[in-house]
Amino acid sequence: MGMQQALMAVQTVLDLADVPVGTSVLMFLQTLGGALFVSVGGNVFNNKLVSNLAKYVPSIDPQMVLSTGATSIQKTIDKASLAGVTLAYSKALTQTYLVALILSALSITGAIFVEWRSVKGKQIGVAAA
Repeated sequence: MGMQQALMAVQTVLDLADVPVGTSVLMFLQTLGGALFVSVGGNVFNNKLVSNLAKYVPSIDPQMVLSTGATSIQKTIDKASLAGVTLAYSKALTQTYLVALILSALSITGAIFVEWRSVKGKQIGVAAA
């Protein structure tokens, strides 16, 4: 829904001659942002998981946990370390979600400067019945 709203805003606010350029720039930035920040989120998660594992379960090899993955971690990690590994995963996910929250809050600044206009267009006179 968000992509359609942004395209509608571009088509409503810009002059007709500028709509193709505005639409192209908008689509490019949305695609670039999605591609770039998926990678950023993955890196934040991996780095925070490694640092949290060193903090909560220093006896475990972080690369082994990263290569195992979350779905089979209960089968691979011994029961004594499982609580610490689960806590490290939870904290890493929370820190990754925090990055996404901050970036989405920052994106509001772009929306603040968009001119408010009605998308309904001009009313054409209705014949009296």
